[in-house]
Parts: sequence; structure tokens; C-alpha cells
Amino acid sequence: MNEAELCSKLNNAPIESIEASDVVEFCKIQREEGIDLDYKSDWPSDLEKVICSFANTQGGIILIGVQEEEKTRKPKLPIKGIQGESSSIYQQVMNIASDGIYPPLQPE
Repeated sequence: MNEAELCSKLNNAPIESIEASDVVEFCKIQREEGIDLDYKSDWPSDLEKVICSFANTQGGIILIGVQEEEKTRKPKLPIKGIQGESSSIYQQVMNIASDGIYPPLQPE
């Protein structure tokens, strides 16, 4: 997949359909973190705030398990990733979004 296709998939596909290989390929592009992209090396304690900030703007991509290079704001390779089955990761995100944000929202 090229950069546009990867961005489109990560922006538009349901969370549960995104594979680790999609994230790895996206990170190889070395896109700088910005207003619509946030790299998180681990589960942030304030994920609901990050989700809410994206929901209040144009949306975007939050990649958990991807460390950012401080100077370049690009992903550090190889990516660290996170442990867990995709279904449990999806459920964690949905729980945080519904329990920690009012009115509740459903990340896509």
C-alpha cells in the first residue's frame, strides 16, 4: 500500500480491522506527528483527553505502542507495539471513550 492508502485505511477502517502490519507499514513512511497524528509509546493515562481533542477538531490517528523520536517527531523504528488481542484492545478503547467522555463517543 502507498502512503495515501495507508492513511486512508487508518483513518477510515474500523479499529478492529487494523492489523499490526498496517501500523508497521505506516510507521515506515516516517510521517511526523501533528494535529491529526499522535504517537503514544504505551497506553496513556489520559487517553480519553487525547480522543476528545481529536473529536473536537478534524479527527485523526492515535497509534499506541509507537514511540516518537523527540527531535524529529517521527516514529522510532522498530515499533514497540502493545500486548493483547485486537478484540481486547478494541474493547479497552471503547470503554475509555464511553466511560471517560461525556457525552460518550464511539471512536472509529
